[in-house]
Amino acid sequence: MSTNTVLPGKTEQTPGLWVTKKALIKGKGSDLFAVEAKDSVKTASVLWKLSLTGTVCWTTDDVTVDGRTAMILKDKKNGNRCDQLAMIDLDSGKKLWQTTVPRQKFDELIPTALTMAKGVVATSWGDGAVGYDMRNGQKLWRLDPMKNCKIAGFTGGRTLLVLHNCYGVAPGGELSFQVQALDLRTGKTTWTYRLARGVDLANIVSSSPVVLAVGAGDDMKMTDLISLDSRGKYQATIRLEGDRYQVKCSDDVVGECWGVVIGGGQAFVTSGVNLEDVDDAANWVVSFDLKTGKAGLKFDAGHDQRMYPLRMSGNRVLATRFGSDDAAPASVVSLDPKTGKQSTYFYFGLPEGWAVDMDGEAAPEMQFEDGGVFFGKPSIYSEKTDSGVPAEQRMAFGVGPADQGQ
Repeated sequence: MSTNTVLPGKTEQTPGLWVTKKALIKGKGSDLFAVEAKDSVKTASVLWKLSLTGTVCWTTDDVTVDGRTAMILKDKKNGNRCDQLAMIDLDSGKKLWQTTVPRQKFDELIPTALTMAKGVVATSWGDGAVGYDMRNGQKLWRLDPMKNCKIAGFTGGRTLLVLHNCYGVAPGGELSFQVQALDLRTGKTTWTYRLARGVDLANIVSSSPVVLAVGAGDDMKMTDLISLDSRGKYQATIRLEGDRYQVKCSDDVVGECWGVVIGGGQAFVTSGVNLEDVDDAANWVVSFDLKTGKAGLKFDAGHDQRMYPLRMSGNRVLATRFGSDDAAPASVVSLDPKTGKQSTYFYFGLPEGWAVDMDGEAAPEMQFEDGGVFFGKPSIYSEKTDSGVPAEQRMAFGVGPADQGQ
C-alpha cells in the first residue's frame, strides 16, 4: 500500500494498521484506505476510501470478529479537540456511528485512550472515562478518577481493566498505582489491586489473564511482571533481571508493551541481545509459569538472529525472527510450549527502508492475520527531490507463504 501525495520535505501521519480476511486498512490524515490484503504492492487497488470528519488521533488494535473497530478523531468544529469517537466497519468502509466524548478539561498532552471489550467501547482522558455500547454508541456509564488520581487508560478483551496513577495517596506522598476491574455494562468496580510502594512505572500487559509490568529503581525500566488471578489476587512475580529480559511499555498508552506475549498460563519473554559474543548478536525467548513465576522452556533465535514474540495462535506462540544485518532473510516462526520445538512458517525480505527495530516505541506497526504478517508505518516522510514531484511512499505491506511480496 503506497501513496505519492506527501509533499517533498513533509511528514504526514499514517495512523493505525488493521487486517481482516478481506482487507488491509491504513489511515492517512483524515482518510482511511483499504486494499485487498493479499494483493501485491504494485497491483493493489483501493477497495474503499472513507473520508472522516477529522484527522485520526488515536486508534486501537482491537477488532471484532465481524471486522469493526473504534477510533478517536479530531473535531474540526471545536478547536480540533480529539473528542470524536467513531465506530468503523473495516470490511465495507462504512462509519457505523460517531459521538462526542464528554471531555470537559482538555489537554493535548493527555491522550484519549481507547479500548474495546465484549460489546463495549471504553475511552478515557485522565480526568474521566466513558463506556459506550458498541452496537449504537449509546453511553452506558461514566467513571471519575479516584481522589488524587488520574485515569492512565484501559485494556480490553474479555475483561476491562483500568490503571490509575495516584499522587499523594501513598505514605510520603509518593506516586502509586492501582488497577481495577470494571463491570462492562455498569462501569462499577469488581476488584482493586494496589501495587506496592516503590513502584515508579506500571502498565497492563494482559487483561485475561491479568499480567502487569512494573518498574522500580532509578533506571526507569520495567523490572518485573506480576500475575493476578481472575479475582485480582496476587499470584506470582517474574523477575526481568536487569537487561537479561527486555519488556518495554509505552509511556502514554496502557496495554501497549513489547517483548512479551501472554497465553496458555505462561508469559513468553524476549531476552536481551547476547553481548558477550561480538560475532553472534542473538537473543532468545523464555516461557514463565504465571502461577509460580518459574522459568520454563528456552527458544533460541539462532546464530546472529533476533526473535520477538508476536501473539498466540491457538496453543503456540507466533514470533518474527530477523537477522542482525540485511543478508539473512526474516521469518515467521511458531514456538511450541509443550515440546520446545520451533517451526518456520515462511521466510521473507523487507523492502528498502524498512529496517525493523522491535525493541520499543520505534517498532513498526505489525499484525498477523490469515497466515500473513503485515507491517505499517505510523508516519511517512517524503524526501526532497530535484523535480519537486512527490515520491512514492510505502505506508504498509504484507508477506505470506504463498506470495512473498503483498
